[in-house]
Amino acid sequence: MTPEDLARYFRERSPWMNRPHSPDGFKVGDPARPLTKVAVSWKPNWEALRRAVELGCEMFIGHESIFVDATVGSEFDPPQYHELERDKAQWIRESGLCIYRCHDTIDYWPEIGIRDAWAKGLGFSQREVPDPLGPYALCHLPPTPLHALANQIVRKIAPLGQNGVMVMGDPERLIHTIVTGTGAITRPFEMHRYQPDCYLITEDYFRVVREGEWLREIDAAMIMVNHGVSEEWGMQAYCAHLQATFPAIEFVFIPHPCLYRIQV
Repeated sequence: MTPEDLARYFRERSPWMNRPHSPDGFKVGDPARPLTKVAVSWKPNWEALRRAVELGCEMFIGHESIFVDATVGSEFDPPQYHELERDKAQWIRESGLCIYRCHDTIDYWPEIGIRDAWAKGLGFSQREVPDPLGPYALCHLPPTPLHALANQIVRKIAPLGQNGVMVMGDPERLIHTIVTGTGAITRPFEMHRYQPDCYLITEDYFRVVREGEWLREIDAAMIMVNHGVSEEWGMQAYCAHLQATFPAIEFVFIPHPCLYRIQV
């Protein structure tokens, strides 16, 4: 089994991908090398990459980019990293790791993909997915005050390292429906078509001065969580799926807890 064999498996099971515009693919390393151990983690930050090497992994499967500005294609040829990231790039080359970005591939896999694993992990069992190849799920709840729903979400995500959430709206408002997204794909204008009582947003790419003010203008309820936290359960589920599918290889999950805390 080689990295290319795994990549073929990913491609064959994700027909929704727009391949010419997808960031998925090999970023660095030899895709033909034999595999015995593979690391799976949300973000190939330096800490996670070092841990993968310490564990003896030959391949690293990450959901997000290696560098700040990287998008489609290799992040090394041509270089897509900033001068301040050069040391990290050099270390990666010297490590010999084969790094594969698995982003669009797993967003919409039923049950174990990022979208479904997020709603499922929050305990939202009654949910509709209007578009199976889209980022949103409309979840139905017993009538729950906004403040109680926010506390419920905090309890669920606390083991992932997030100790609080940001909340907008009347704390006593009863919430019957909440719309969830897929990672950073939580665009309020798109979510609005489902007429939810509450919007569950991630902070990356959300602009308080624009989308935030619009949500306030329409008197919406909103709960905001960390981007990485919202995808952690999906990455855990994907690692377990790969282990069950390819038992001859050891797959190691490297956690990515929330990188900040909320202090009040």
